[in-house]
Amino acid sequence: MQTYNCDQERPPRKNLMPAEKQIYRPSYVTLHFVHYSTVTKVSQLSKEETEQAGIDWRRGYKELAVKIVDEEKEATMLHTKSVVWDQTKKWEKACKLNNPICKVGFPFPDGKDRSDGVVRNEDGYTCNCFVNKKIESVWVPKLEAALSIKLEPQAQ
Repeated sequence: MQTYNCDQERPPRKNLMPAEKQIYRPSYVTLHFVHYSTVTKVSQLSKEETEQAGIDWRRGYKELAVKIVDEEKEATMLHTKSVVWDQTKKWEKACKLNNPICKVGFPFPDGKDRSDGVVRNEDGYTCNCFVNKKIESVWVPKLEAALSIKLEPQAQ
């Protein structure tokens, strides 16, 4: 969890992308592909059914019932993703340069950000991301506690 807790924008994020991760009620999604909800109850309607439901018909479907959550009070999504080997080769050199080609996260210290120019950590690596403190203070301890519980073997 801590490995991925280094986002490009300081929390709470304001610059959301069109493909931001979404949370749906399971009864609304009829087909799910990886993390994209490709078929929902509304998207599978025909033109006639859509118009009968009072929804504007569009050839290219766009989800209309979208709510952007308050990341401080409602929900936080930690995006985990793979980084392939060629994105991290020579990282020790690349991450000390002044440009943002480093794919390894080095968090800005408290009170610093990109407006301060190039900020380096104590090892000389260029800072390039922000830690979500709620993940560190709330969710990491909960995960660590859950992982420390020894499960009793199940009788067969």
